[in-house]
Amino acid sequence: MCGFQSHAAFNDSACGHTKGCFLPADPECYQGCNGMRFSWLLIGENLMEIEMSVNADSADEVYVAMGFSSDDLMGDESVIECSALQGLPLSLKLSYNVNATTDPTTNGEPTNWRLPSAGSEFLDKSKTSFVDGSIYCSATLNVSEAVGAGLLRFDPARLYYLLMANGPTGSEGNSSINNSIKNHFCTTQYRASGLARRIT
Repeated sequence: MCGFQSHAAFNDSACGHTKGCFLPADPECYQGCNGMRFSWLLIGENLMEIEMSVNADSADEVYVAMGFSSDDLMGDESVIECSALQGLPLSLKLSYNVNATTDPTTNGEPTNWRLPSAGSEFLDKSKTSFVDGSIYCSATLNVSEAVGAGLLRFDPARLYYLLMANGPTGSEGNSSINNSIKNHFCTTQYRASGLARRIT
């Protein structure tokens, strides 16, 4: 169960050693990075420990998200997000970025969709916090079960572009994706396996 835990904070000391990290820094990000950070560690073939954080003025109706993309463009990828919706506490959720060039409902704008299920049943040992202006979420994601349920498209053997974004959000989706003035966006390319794997 997700909840506010004052001791939860992003740990970058193991980055590049026992876990993979994406730590973009200005001027890499469009409209600034706002301290976005993401880390992952594959445990066997089925589980992935994840954590992400971002600087924010409050923990209400905001998000930070990471997408696994086959290219360096936002659209048509699975997303893991840390967000707080309409007065609800922070939590990790699975969502999806729609391909704006092929889906007419997007009016040509990059669009994030909430899935029918946020996938909380596949996120174990969840921790969240908002401390000293930093939003933080972490959990162990059951990759194989989330993929099997159709909520995640991910293959640990593939090479992915990691796309990070943050900004305001609502129940319909991450609204800042549709507003370039508010959107903070960065991308890099990683293979999820490799050093970011713990042998079990």
